[in-house]
Amino acid sequence: MPTFSADWFSRNIDDWKDLFRQVSWDRRAPKTVVEVGSFEGRSTLWILDHLLQHPRSRIHCIDLFAPTAHNPDPRQTFVANLGPRAPKVDIMDGRSFDALARLYTAGVRCDFAYIDGSHYGADVLDDLVMSFKVARVGGLIVCDDYLWSMEASGREDVLNSPKIAVDAFTTIVRRKIDIIPRPSRHQVAFIKTRD
Repeated sequence: MPTFSADWFSRNIDDWKDLFRQVSWDRRAPKTVVEVGSFEGRSTLWILDHLLQHPRSRIHCIDLFAPTAHNPDPRQTFVANLGPRAPKVDIMDGRSFDALARLYTAGVRCDFAYIDGSHYGADVLDDLVMSFKVARVGGLIVCDDYLWSMEASGREDVLNSPKIAVDAFTTIVRRKIDIIPRPSRHQVAFIKTRD
């Protein structure tokens, strides 16, 4: 039985069910997913159990696995939580920019990229740019915590939030994407329509 010290994902499940119905996701076909920010694997397990039914499907999980107040060893928890699903998972420890560059150079192209790593605007922009390169045409990209802020309400620093990066990126590539009506107020989703 998986164990978790925090739950930042479950609020998305109903929205994701609607989203993946809307994009006609075929979970029985071989698929490749890239997840930026895996922590203990709560979203990873949902993706494996609900989106990646084909035996050749694969998920590349990128995380620093840095100790937190919630968990001093999130990588160990992540691996333990995978259990028998582990053969479908490629764990990539380290910075997301570097890991995404390695995937791109290796010719990996994904059907779905989930961006939920660093929440600093500059880092989110890097993750969007690199995930867009790794995504195949027709691939889905979802960025989490769109309106999240590190600071208290009324004291927000716009650079410490994904929103500025998501807005800038989707504006710049607007002729290469179709934005999906927001699956929730917490996320932005779009389909890559061309390189």
